[in-house]
Amino acid sequence: MQNNFTIRPLTINQSAEALTLVTNEFSVSSPLHQATAVTPQEYQDYLSKNWQSYAFGGPVNSLGAFSSLDNRLLGCLIATRFPVCFVQLDLLPKKQKPIAALLQALELQYLQCNDYSTDSLLVDLAVVAKNQRGCGIYQQLRTAFHEAAALAGYNTVYGELSSAATQHVCVSKLGHQVVAEIHYADFQYDGRKPFVSIEDPCSIQLVAASI
Repeated sequence: MQNNFTIRPLTINQSAEALTLVTNEFSVSSPLHQATAVTPQEYQDYLSKNWQSYAFGGPVNSLGAFSSLDNRLLGCLIATRFPVCFVQLDLLPKKQKPIAALLQALELQYLQCNDYSTDSLLVDLAVVAKNQRGCGIYQQLRTAFHEAAALAGYNTVYGELSSAATQHVCVSKLGHQVVAEIHYADFQYDGRKPFVSIEDPCSIQLVAASI
């Protein structure tokens, strides 16, 4: 909790505002979506089909960061169960396929060598408006979600960190453990290396935090 924003569960009344925030901010800040040239409109089209169940049907309430001045949505976090069931990759939009394949490979790398608890969650998406970054909102969203997940009976929260900023917060500041990693320059999909253009960071990390 900070003086200029509060963290609380998203409600269905904020559905449209949350979708707009995610559409406009996540696709242009995610290294994976930048590398595959996913536009905000393409990302919105992809999300809109199952937005309500995705944002409001998860095992733990999605969280929002709201301005204390005007109640504007500044950031949000959406979680799902871990591991993710990756099915029907062929039905995804063309630009989304390599992203899904990379995330699937990251999880499989971990699952092949490790046991996991069924009481586990994955932070699937966490985003903060560009003009609000650096104010501690992302870290507070993560911290608040861990508290909510623990109260709901979960014991482990995973995260798939594709950017240098999220890796810094989760690993360096919050002490999450890196449990799997794939270097962007090494990953191949359909005979190509779709993420070779990403230089910072050099890899995507799967991290785990006991709660």
